[in-house]
Amino acid sequence: MLKLISALLAFLMLFGFVAVYAEETVYIDNAEDLHALSARVAAGDRMAGINVVLRADIALSDSFTPIGTDTAKPFSGNFDGGGHKISGLCVSGDAYLGLFGCVTDGSIKNLKIENATVEGGDYCGLLVGRLYAYTDEAVAENCQVSGTVTGDSYTGGVAGMVCAAAYDYGADAAVKECDIQATVNGNIYAGGIAGCAEARGNGDTATVLVEACTAKGMVQADGSYGTMAGGICGALSAKDNGGNAVAEIKDCTSFAQVIAENVAAGGACGTAGAIGEYAMAAVTSSTSLGCVISGAKTGGFCGKAENSGGTVGFEDCVSAGFVVGTDVDSIGFGVNSGCTRPLTSDGIDMSSFSVGDANFDGSVDSLDASIVLKADADLAIAGVNCDTNNDGVADSLDAAWILRYDAGLVD
Repeated sequence: MLKLISALLAFLMLFGFVAVYAEETVYIDNAEDLHALSARVAAGDRMAGINVVLRADIALSDSFTPIGTDTAKPFSGNFDGGGHKISGLCVSGDAYLGLFGCVTDGSIKNLKIENATVEGGDYCGLLVGRLYAYTDEAVAENCQVSGTVTGDSYTGGVAGMVCAAAYDYGADAAVKECDIQATVNGNIYAGGIAGCAEARGNGDTATVLVEACTAKGMVQADGSYGTMAGGICGALSAKDNGGNAVAEIKDCTSFAQVIAENVAAGGACGTAGAIGEYAMAAVTSSTSLGCVISGAKTGGFCGKAENSGGTVGFEDCVSAGFVVGTDVDSIGFGVNSGCTRPLTSDGIDMSSFSVGDANFDGSVDSLDASIVLKADADLAIAGVNCDTNNDGVADSLDAAWILRYDAGLVD
């Protein structure tokens, strides 16, 4: 009987009467495999439900086409880096750029990207250009990235944009436990982790979460607009378009220097906004330690917070960096409900950072000197780690010491 059943099943499968689905696993062992993955997705295979596993470190030596080239051909599988490293990533183009260009309802986990260069237009990130949740979850988790990313709108160290748009189903997008050491250059919406993190409740519930992430380096919004730069997110946004929308930054730390050439720079987020009754943008248990510079709306933590019927909240946050702004709205915190700006580093473990390390990147060099010089005329108090001669103010004498230290002339 068993032989008869087996023969019958084999016959039915041969002629297409029975469909058998097995979850596929794709293994990536070298650069050729990674290029092949990119080509497969570019050909239209979203790879939904497929696991992609990186099994070795990969050093790329030529330009790379992002995995998921646009919104019509995204990656929707599950990529597990296994703790391995991809180095030498070089990507350029018009939009949706990074190791991944577009990820929709997919995940990227346990991956290291080292010494990457990404340059283009909109939606640029060292890891992913756009991380988008539509009918399910979209997640970037436990990834460490370093390099330089340059874009126009939506530029971030991890992701250019993180978005959840809930229509007929709930949608959740998240960036968790990711660390960056990067230079982020954008025009509109530039962030150390994400250029913009936005929840859109279009009929159902949408949530966006940036959690337990750390940003180091520099974030700058310049160019023709030069607006909205943040150490964690350039903009944190929740929009109630007929459904609940929650956008949150939680347990994050920024050491990054943040510059918005025109409007809205913050150590954590350039802007935080909520539109609609059932929209909320919140930052909780997060810390900003970097220098923040902007022409207007400058805050050590948040440059500009606004709501239209929704809720914007900050709780248990600390801003300990210093602020350089040219308008009267430039203050140490920006929005200080439930948050503090200490005059010293009390309560913050600074033991691993040397005196003179103004941007907290682990080295004392000419960049730290430039930060002190830019802040010299505007500082009311000594910035954390900037007062090298301990005279109570951060000024050109401290910058001179930093330059001498960098040159090896002093210990």
